[in-house]
Amino acid sequence: MQILKVIRDGLIIAFFPRRISKYLMGKYEFAWLVHPRSIDDFYRKFPLGKFLPKNIIKFICKTLWPIVVSEITGVIDKNGKEIKGCIISHSLLPEQIVADNELAEKKILQALKLAERLGVKISALAAYNSVITKGGLTIKGKSRVYLTNSYALLSILGIENIKEILKHQNKDSRISFAIIGATTMLGKIFSKLLIRENINKLLLVGKTSQNLKTLKEDCLSTKINPNLKIDTTINISEIKNYDFVIIATNASSAIIKPDYLKREAIVLDITQPPNPSTKTLRARGDILLFDQIAVQTPGINYHFNFGLSKEQAYACLAELILLVMENKWENFGIGEINIEQTKDIFYLFKKNNFKLVQYK
Repeated sequence: MQILKVIRDGLIIAFFPRRISKYLMGKYEFAWLVHPRSIDDFYRKFPLGKFLPKNIIKFICKTLWPIVVSEITGVIDKNGKEIKGCIISHSLLPEQIVADNELAEKKILQALKLAERLGVKISALAAYNSVITKGGLTIKGKSRVYLTNSYALLSILGIENIKEILKHQNKDSRISFAIIGATTMLGKIFSKLLIRENINKLLLVGKTSQNLKTLKEDCLSTKINPNLKIDTTINISEIKNYDFVIIATNASSAIIKPDYLKREAIVLDITQPPNPSTKTLRARGDILLFDQIAVQTPGINYHFNFGLSKEQAYACLAELILLVMENKWENFGIGEINIEQTKDIFYLFKKNNFKLVQYK
């Protein structure tokens, strides 16, 4: 049955016009555009793949066209109308996306072509799909589908997560913070939000000294937090002097070694998929590790196992759904995010009774 669906989606991309495609599939008005987080996601969709050699699976991932993974139901807009959506995935693995950005962008545009033929009006770019298109900038206008890069809600909920973690650990914002990937699109907006939380010490970690210097100047120019001390570094091992470390960059390889962290450090990975570092850091029994930001979305069924509880979704998907519920059929947050956009989406988050899933 899965193979027949794969063939159907390939025919839709290659041949079927929009009218026939919507007749075959039913009309979808929004789509979450994803990719496998690891080869395990491929096996989750195609269990028989476990019996094939990994090099064969990787070849399939590189050559397979995008497919509809599941439907999203239960989304009710502000006028009381149910709007049906779907999850569309191209098949490239994270390491394949990093190795060949040109191929990845081609796969993303194929996925948007499939979405367009199914009637989709707006799509969210998840994980590396957002990273390699610079938050949708490089593909803006190349399809009739509106885009969101999903960073507005993710960044503001990352801040809310920090507040909750500090509360549960009986700590306050006067501890020291470090942001890895501070000059990425997600890292920039997260840095600008974090300095508003009355913190005293912040380390910005990135790849380029000049970009770090520019970000530091931007943060300090706001004069929101006059007592704040900001340092910058391209040497990631310097996080060993900081209490709370935030990972804000997608990387297909581990970027933090266990000995980089001070004793009883707290680590929050706000990216999806989580950085491979999180697996090795669990060996440190004194480290508090949090590696996902999930949202409770009442009444919505994703018909897919994200590894979350019922009616829960990742923040990047929740942002898309909030826009749909408000009938905002427009580009939102293309490229770099600003503070006002995070305020706007957080207002919709609270208005529609979405809840941040609390850490236990």
